[in-house]
Amino acid sequence: MEVLQQMITRSKSLKSVSYKLEFMDVNPFSVGDTLRGNRDANLIFNQNGKINHAFVETVVNQGQTRYSELYTKSMQYTFDLIDSTFTMKAGVPIENDFSVLIQSVEDRWFKEPKKIHRNADTIYNSIKCYSFIYKPFDTASAGNHDFIHYTLFIDQKSFLPVYFRHAGAGSVTKEGYSLGRLNFLQEKIFGSYRLNKVKEVALPNLEHFTTPNTKMLTVGNPAPVLRVRDLKGNAIDTAQFQGRIRLVVFGATNCAANPLANPMLNRLNQLYGAKGVEILNIYTSETIEQANHYISGNGISFPVYLSDRTLSKAYCTLGTPNFYLVDRNNRIALAENGYSDRLETSLIKQIDALLME
Repeated sequence: MEVLQQMITRSKSLKSVSYKLEFMDVNPFSVGDTLRGNRDANLIFNQNGKINHAFVETVVNQGQTRYSELYTKSMQYTFDLIDSTFTMKAGVPIENDFSVLIQSVEDRWFKEPKKIHRNADTIYNSIKCYSFIYKPFDTASAGNHDFIHYTLFIDQKSFLPVYFRHAGAGSVTKEGYSLGRLNFLQEKIFGSYRLNKVKEVALPNLEHFTTPNTKMLTVGNPAPVLRVRDLKGNAIDTAQFQGRIRLVVFGATNCAANPLANPMLNRLNQLYGAKGVEILNIYTSETIEQANHYISGNGISFPVYLSDRTLSKAYCTLGTPNFYLVDRNNRIALAENGYSDRLETSLIKQIDALLME
């Protein structure tokens, strides 16, 4: 406990800190898919140890996702560098990895000291570290080991975090729907610390960015042109879909709601595939490898394509999954954001009606 308290005291004594972070996040919905990225963070604290100014840049999936966050003058700005969009919120500091970790140890770990275990000292990335594991939940029943474990390495010289690991397993629900038993694993590696030398970053010219879309395309609008690739990266001639009824779905392999929609899409594909109805499930932020892992691990039999964020932006998507039913005249007949129990019935009714026209 003394070492952990020294880490907290040391961290909260800083006027500013910058660091580089490498992170890894195993996708619980896709066996074999691991999300990797890096983050550059710059934080300036006020006299009370709270964030007064922050600038964080994040790169994920080998540059396929890039965004930056700026907190200044009590405003938080998030810039999507792929879509060239930004959002802003008042009075909400950036939840950066460093501050969140320190606060979690102080607020959560210290409330359950009996669940904190001091491990043998270790060497990580050539740094001599103190090692701890915190087990807030750990139980075995019906042959399953359900648990949440946190592992933390602390530099013995600087008393700053070096490595953090969050592992867990158990049954999960999403908005009342069961997602089954899932395994979780996240790792964060802190390094390249610079202490008390951070300068403020100026707000960029907002004229170069737009605000995100807030609503989907409406029924009756023409559907934007589709530009998609197959699972080998080859461009698809989408002229073949013209004059056909299409169910265009924008999904994501790391979204908890997508596993709920996948069985429905399998059934719709089996029901309508021979009737000339095209299902196009499109991933716009995933690599070819990620998409193939997800397909094989989730029993997907409906057609899957790849594109980029310009397509999801053209279709005004709101998160995932988003559903657009398009008629033979390329007009949107149905637009739905998210999965629900009534969606399959609604889609069948609409598709049957379109087939009768």
